[in-house]
Amino acid sequence: MDGSPRDDQLPPLPGAYRNDTFRTLARDAETIFVWWDMNPDTVGDAPLFLRVETESGDVEQLVSLDEIVGDQFVEVGEPGTTYTLTLGQQSDSGDWSPVTPFLPVRLPPAHPPEGDPVYVTITPDA
Repeated sequence: MDGSPRDDQLPPLPGAYRNDTFRTLARDAETIFVWWDMNPDTVGDAPLFLRVETESGDVEQLVSLDEIVGDQFVEVGEPGTTYTLTLGQQSDSGDWSPVTPFLPVRLPPAHPPEGDPVYVTITPDA
């Protein structure tokens, strides 16, 4: 035995870290995967929303989130473009208060480009 603890001797992993983490990932040409783990002190009592903006800055979606820890797939409408997402709170008057940075995510095009593919061979240095 090498002195490291066995799995049954380790404490269980927490269900959430509450460390204000927010991540986005393009799943395909029309879907963005979003994952968040927010601290209750950061969010407070106000409802939490996911805001999806187009390249022009228009709000395409404002999704109400039931939990401060979670993940979700977001269907968007424009393959091959960049969307910007953030978590935040919206007042009754419509003012937006972000609680996370705005994260850009670039979606791939819906179809491969036309024309012949270009192949490149990379050889490691000796």
